[in-house]
Amino acid sequence: MKKEDMEKQAAQFVAESRRNVVSLEEAIAPELAGARIFDPPVWGYGDAKDPMFQELKKKEAVGPQFLLPEEWLPKANSVMSFFLPFTEEVRSSNRTPGPEPSALWLHARIEGQRFVMAFCKEIQKILGIEGN
Repeated sequence: MKKEDMEKQAAQFVAESRRNVVSLEEAIAPELAGARIFDPPVWGYGDAKDPMFQELKKKEAVGPQFLLPEEWLPKANSVMSFFLPFTEEVRSSNRTPGPEPSALWLHARIEGQRFVMAFCKEIQKILGIEGN
């Protein structure tokens, strides 16, 4: 599969999934129902043997607990990562001063994490990966 095709299918999932929207049933306040949580993913790809991964083992980076790609997937040739950015609506909702996060930000944190898990399963499905 071409990465462009996978990225297109993943972006479509983000755009169409009901899990990427605050539901009326879960909304802390009615005006939050229907708010989108994430924008399309941003992707990064790299060589699993890239020596830069060694830098992450340094204590001033992640530390020795960081596993190199080859340490947890010995046959890996490539590394793929994604970032799901919050929508501008979520980001701007949390810019108001105060000690507590905004209600929409709380939804993005809780329901958003459920969406991330569903998104990971969708990526596995798109790539034809078996397992959990």
